[in-house]
Amino acid sequence: MMQNATEPDPGLPGTPKKAVLSRRALLAALFLGLVCGMGTISVLAGARDGTRSGSRSNLAASNAAALEILRTNCFGCHNEEKHKGGLDFSTRERLMKGGESGEPISLTKPDSSLLLKVLAREADPHMPPNKQLEAGDIRALRAWVRQGAAWAEGAMSGDLVPLRPVLLTSLPPGYHPVLAMALSDDGKKLVAGRGNRVILYDVTTTNVVAREGGQAHEDAVQSVAFSPDGKTVASGAFRKLVLWGAGETLVKRTEVSAGFSDRLTALTFTSDGARLLAAEGTTGLRGRIRVLDVASGALLQTWDAHNDVIFDLSLSQDDRVLATASADKLVKIWDFTKRRETGRIEGHSAAVYGVSLNPEGTQMVSAGGDKQLRIWDVKTREKVIGLGDPKAGVVAARWVRMTNMIFAATEGGNVLSYVDYKPHSGEQSSSSGTERSIGKASEGLQCMAVSKDGEVVCAGGQDGCIQVWKRDGKLIAKLFELEAN
Repeated sequence: MMQNATEPDPGLPGTPKKAVLSRRALLAALFLGLVCGMGTISVLAGARDGTRSGSRSNLAASNAAALEILRTNCFGCHNEEKHKGGLDFSTRERLMKGGESGEPISLTKPDSSLLLKVLAREADPHMPPNKQLEAGDIRALRAWVRQGAAWAEGAMSGDLVPLRPVLLTSLPPGYHPVLAMALSDDGKKLVAGRGNRVILYDVTTTNVVAREGGQAHEDAVQSVAFSPDGKTVASGAFRKLVLWGAGETLVKRTEVSAGFSDRLTALTFTSDGARLLAAEGTTGLRGRIRVLDVASGALLQTWDAHNDVIFDLSLSQDDRVLATASADKLVKIWDFTKRRETGRIEGHSAAVYGVSLNPEGTQMVSAGGDKQLRIWDVKTREKVIGLGDPKAGVVAARWVRMTNMIFAATEGGNVLSYVDYKPHSGEQSSSSGTERSIGKASEGLQCMAVSKDGEVVCAGGQDGCIQVWKRDGKLIAKLFELEAN
């Protein structure tokens, strides 16, 4: 339960990612501190610090406002990866160094700074392109330059507001939900979050042995992912990301916590394994995409993608198309190379828990709490087909690229596969495709993983049970116990 606090935290650590009780209803209940006996974590949220002097606080606020203008209007084209004109806004040092047109800011003659000149309506070149900043924004930037162009950590990630302190207490005894899992591309290794531990399983053996398990986070693990080469595992929970070396055992390599304000609810690697996309969100407020460098853990990019928590991410094989699924009932399609939204799907009447692109990135399948499993055309955003009749909210969907099969898991505990899905016209035949049951788990399934060839299917749920099947439905293993190191 939630202890008394100065302010209630809008996103309480330790909540199930998806459950038989709808995600929205569950988080709303936790917010009010009304859920009993569900194994939730106690938290203590501290109040914001309001002791700073007025003048100092006003200066900090004006600097923060100016930096936010730069972040939302300039950083998209002038960052570490895409530095147009040779200009990079990711740090103050890089900004002050300038680009092809010279130094953008003059501290000795601030009003003559190139950064300010290009903002004028008649400027040529004009920045930002195809947009004129409001007069108030220009005044804010001018004041910021005149005051010395002060910087702050997190300026370009939108994290200038200090994080509210949150004290995480221990998970209740016996509470080990499986909220996230992933299989390596070769189908030999399964990584799963069980409570606040991350465990690596060898699924090539008959009895599916656990190679290593250790506490990774204070909060329940919300997301995990394997790199394409199977050598790196990422795990995410409340305000922390962990990168692991994945060999015979898991070896903790890097912890990244700076800048995260809430839970990391979905993770996926780029095709070369060099970058990691992390979805971070606060219930009812926003869902962000953060892009990190895997080698160093450094934050490369951040942008606000949804107005609620993001439950799933899917990248096309060429890393050009990104699809995101959110509690705001939307699936959004992005040009990942330009960090630009290219379309959105509004075809679900409840939270969208799963999304998965086909190999070419031309179609995708989405899974929702509205008991709908649908295939969409990415370019036209039209529904191509509705799959089966899941009978319960669908918590996960995977388009297996080597086989062109689709797998899905429902809150009711069913794990299903689909083949022979064909486009059609007319709502009278809105559901199609051959549906087959892979296996049945207990109610409250939270996650699913499928090998690249579709031969191994795994599912986990609120009761902490992990089940592993062959594609033909043969049960390989049913794992309950939390293995020791």
